[in-house]
Amino acid sequence: MGIEGAQVGAEATGYAGIGVRANVDVKAGWEHTEIDIDLGVALGLGGGVGLKVDLEPKKLVEGLTDLLPW
Repeated sequence: MGIEGAQVGAEATGYAGIGVRANVDVKAGWEHTEIDIDLGVALGLGGGVGLKVDLEPKKLVEGLTDLLPW
């Protein structure tokens, strides 16, 4: 899914084994901000989910101000 200055993506995975995994990576700035989250758990069979948000705050704010009537 995406709009001018922002994109969001998701994924799902499956695996076998025993364990837990978690990873969060954040890179923030006015020109570019990226958030990447990866979580999973398995006890025999398991699964995980991932979410990635990629923003360009400056471009997003400029696009939103174009929508405002004033």
